[in-house]
Amino acid sequence: MTGDATGTAPARTAGRMRMVLEIAAAPLFAVALFATGILAAVAHLVALPGLYLWEKYQEAKPLQNRRPGGPLP
Repeated sequence: MTGDATGTAPARTAGRMRMVLEIAAAPLFAVALFATGILAAVAHLVALPGLYLWEKYQEAKPLQNRRPGGPLP
């Protein structure tokens, strides 16, 4: 033996297992990221028309909390 093998057999096996798990986790991470993006898109599709309608509602309401006959601030 010249010592050219790096690490012991259990360490090499653990390293290979870690590599396999990291490779297997990459698609799961991609799916989670994609799902988060889809949820954000749906939230925007709901929120933007709602905000538009809320703004129209606020514009249609008369101004409140004004003193009758008093000067404007």
